[in-house]
Amino acid sequence: MVKSNFRFFFGSFLVFISLVVAINIWVNPYSFYGLNSIGNPVTHNDRLSKSVFFENHKLETEAIFLGSSNSMRFYPEWIEDEFNLKAYNFGVFQASVEDFYCLINYILEKNPTTRLINIGIIIFC
Repeated sequence: MVKSNFRFFFGSFLVFISLVVAINIWVNPYSFYGLNSIGNPVTHNDRLSKSVFFENHKLETEAIFLGSSNSMRFYPEWIEDEFNLKAYNFGVFQASVEDFYCLINYILEKNPTTRLINIGIIIFC
């Protein structure tokens, strides 16, 4: 009796987990698995949206802001007014060292005329 209950429970558990995994891959709410099969992602991907905007608008920027969400408060106009450099704020939510590395390579690949890259590092995180 115990063996049959265990088999039933374990089999039900495997079916349930398989169903959850299959639905998660199909719905793909956070765009982890490539293209979303049923529509737009649930969350905003600022890394993707800023990269697409940067590439589509062919921005000839000379100064770039990088950093976490705290760096998003710096307006590019401040740099433009103070240093006479065309600027773009590339701040992303929950930025990590890997983000800085990838974004710097992306920016320099798409816009090699960049002269200033300002990286905002938060030490309290």
